[in-house]
Amino acid sequence: MSSDEIEELGGGPSPEGHRGGAHGTGEFMSARATVHREDGTVRTVRLEVSAHNFHRAPEAALVGALQESGAELEEADEVEIDIGGETLTLRQTGWEIQ
Repeated sequence: MSSDEIEELGGGPSPEGHRGGAHGTGEFMSARATVHREDGTVRTVRLEVSAHNFHRAPEAALVGALQESGAELEEADEVEIDIGGETLTLRQTGWEIQ
């Protein structure tokens, strides 16, 4: 994903996102992830993603937020993430945005 494509995802927090606290922790984007498991089951989780980290390294920021949410990525085949008005797909092969 190019930096131009990332900029198009919304330069700041999503409408449900929020600014960080008084300690300068930054802005956060809200996202909804649909985790498709290898056994055919589907799980949906809500995520809070640091806008700064997302713009620097989107895959790493999303995978980190998924791991913090307890999404059990070991059994996941694919993850669809709605963030900043776009739907991104992460695949298990190195967790790259498709």
